Amino acid sequence: MTGLLRLLSWFLGLWPEALVTAVAWALGGLWWHVLRYRRRVMQDNLRQAFPERSEAERARLGRAACTHLVTTLIEVFRIPRYRRRFEQAVRVEDLEHFHAAKAKGKGVLCVSGHLGNWELGVAGVAAAAAPVHLVVKRFGPAMERFMTDLRQGSGLSVIPADGAVRPIMQALRRNEAVVFVLDQNATRSIGVFVDFFGKPACTMSGLAVLAERTGAEVIAAVPWREGPGRHVLTVLPAIPFERQADREETVRHMTQVYTRVIEDAIKARPAQWFWTHKRWRTRPASTPASEAAADG
Repeated sequence: MTGLLRLLSWFLGLWPEALVTAVAWALGGLWWHVLRYRRRVMQDNLRQAFPERSEAERARLGRAACTHLVTTLIEVFRIPRYRRRFEQAVRVEDLEHFHAAKAKGKGVLCVSGHLGNWELGVAGVAAAAAPVHLVVKRFGPAMERFMTDLRQGSGLSVIPADGAVRPIMQALRRNEAVVFVLDQNATRSIGVFVDFFGKPACTMSGLAVLAERTGAEVIAAVPWREGPGRHVLTVLPAIPFERQADREETVRHMTQVYTRVIEDAIKARPAQWFWTHKRWRTRPASTPASEAAADG
């Protein structure tokens, strides 16, 4: 199966950008209008995030998001092609913020999200400022091997989320960078509830815990698609660590701060986010059972 994925990567790598754009637009329309895979999830998410917009506006946004996600999937398979001209495919903006954070000598924690082509964005960090480690959830065996090879070929070191603390701490002691994608639903055992588009969202607290424990600087890296085959990774200044009355409140507060950065980036380019994800699936304990069932 991994061999078939590599063959598909080679084949898609032969396509010109115009063909990628045309196929993604057609398949995005097929997804939204005919297949409707997770369309209800997308509609519910968009209604939560943008209640001020009309149904027609949200529908156009959902259709555009489908095209974006198809484009992103094709582009992931085309990463070996982009590597050959990486400086043209991904432009890194404001990298001096990364270097300033690294100069503190305690490692760099980088928060990002499923914006633009996030795989190319993280590869952009690695190409410009290696060594870089990426904390990831596991795929199935074949896809896991394919994606690991793809990421390592771009200069990334992969840290599986299960049992990630020790390798992360080791990387920070070497003054290296570790990237967290912080915009996915978390379980109560590893997350805290913070506001995300006006609704409590359970969010992984590990980034804030590590920042508090190590004193490592936290920066945000925002990937976004500028045009066909052209991507930008914008590095933001270090996020000040703001201690609160106790450690628990500090972790919750900083997780909220990191989440707000991601929310602001999504608002700037809403069609380029992962709206199919059930971001609010884990609900606070006080949520009525009927409401929780409806959101699930």
